[in-house]
Amino acid sequence: MKKLVPGDDALASAFLRADYLQRLDSEVAKMRSTLIEEKPFVPDDLRACVEALHERDPSMSWDAAVWNIRAGREHTDEII
Repeated sequence: MKKLVPGDDALASAFLRADYLQRLDSEVAKMRSTLIEEKPFVPDDLRACVEALHERDPSMSWDAAVWNIRAGREHTDEII
């Protein structure tokens, strides 16, 4: 049985994708231990901030509100 090998452009594209993903995996592995060691704080007023975002946009889910609060967007028009 003969295996099909794609053209040069597809091979090069696959190689570049593999390179990118492998380098990304390597960087994530390096960051993982640092991120685990860091202990972020949970804001004391988290519930109030979530509720305030719900008032601005009642369709926003609570987890989207938390994401926006963590990103520092709760007081801007950059809400996602």
